[in-house]
Amino acid sequence: MEMLREEVEKVKAQLRDLPLKIVTGHGDFKPANLMASHDGSTVVFVDFELSGPNYRGFDIFKLYRRGQLPTKKSNNDNQNTKEEEDELCLPTNNEKLELRKFVSSYLSALKINSNKNSECASSSSSSLSSSSSSSSSPSSSSLSPREENKLLAEVLLFEPLTWLEASIFFLFALTEDEEHQQKWSDLAIHRWENYMKSKNKINFYASELMKIE
Repeated sequence: MEMLREEVEKVKAQLRDLPLKIVTGHGDFKPANLMASHDGSTVVFVDFELSGPNYRGFDIFKLYRRGQLPTKKSNNDNQNTKEEEDELCLPTNNEKLELRKFVSSYLSALKINSNKNSECASSSSSSLSSSSSSSSSPSSSSLSPREENKLLAEVLLFEPLTWLEASIFFLFALTEDEEHQQKWSDLAIHRWENYMKSKNKINFYASELMKIE
């Protein structure tokens, strides 16, 4: 536990002076907590138990994180090697592409909402101003590579934090559910090991973020 506390304090110090956005986050933003209508026209979020103020990068990365469960080789019952486990936790090329698309859509939606808010504010004082704003609604094409790269660095920085948070969560579950202690213990250890393997990414992407900033 002392090692865990030390890591938490280190992370807090690392994040303290970075230009990171805090939003009203979902807290457990993952595919299992998304529901879509049959025709795909409507998507809703579920399971808001962990929602509240949070870093937006944390929420977005958790949606694309892999390696949730320790897996085994398909050809025998032996555990994967360390190298194979590492590979299982890395995003595929398609997932990296999808993450960039998501970031682009996210930023576009922010611009559109900001534009709409500006229109509402200006319409009370000048209909001409509102009309002018309406004709220039932003799209993904109006985003600069700098904006996308900045948010991508912000998102990727949070990979280790998604593992650390999960490790703490399962340690808490271990104390509350004695009947399934082994299950929670295995999950907490797995998340901790992934945190330790990935924690250097905090400094790497923090440096990338500050270069872009």
